[in-house]
Amino acid sequence: MKNGNALLGVIVLILVVGAIIYFVSDPFKTKVDEATRQVTQWTPENIQKDPAGYLAWSRKQCESSIASLEANLLALKTRKAADERSKVGEEADLKAYSALLSEAKSLYVTSSSSGNHRFPVVFRGLELTEDELKTKIIEANRKITKLNDAISIRARSINSLTAQINKTQQALEAAQQLLDKVSRDINIVKSEVSDSGFKKD
Repeated sequence: MKNGNALLGVIVLILVVGAIIYFVSDPFKTKVDEATRQVTQWTPENIQKDPAGYLAWSRKQCESSIASLEANLLALKTRKAADERSKVGEEADLKAYSALLSEAKSLYVTSSSSGNHRFPVVFRGLELTEDELKTKIIEANRKITKLNDAISIRARSINSLTAQINKTQQALEAAQQLLDKVSRDINIVKSEVSDSGFKKD
């Protein structure tokens, strides 16, 4: 039991000393980092040693990028379609409120002109006093301003989403082309390995 504890103590001591040296000594840190990079990354040396492994890794990276880009593209198209539907609805509302405002103004002018002052009036099936008709005009005017602002914002959003969709589609096409190239390279490497297996000394 004492030997086990002593061994554990020595291991902990080595780890602590190693950690201290790593953070204190720049040359030691550089050597450790480079050794870690050689083991964990596709350095030019590692690619040269294992081209098939690198190509297989590259294919997985391409496939992952394509899946991510496709999901992003779908999300962008969904948002754009929702904005376009909302814009159509807002434009229909704008048309309706503009017609209402025009009718209300015309009725107000006719009913309040000199010598022809007659209120209440009937407006779209409702009997309204002069103040009530004024309120309708003000409300319609406010609603039109809000709708114009909303439509303008919606149009900018649609333009921005269209640009993002175009960029994403270009990136997707580039990723697909890269995947095709990597797949061709894998077939070439497999072919070379297969051919080299049949060569005689």
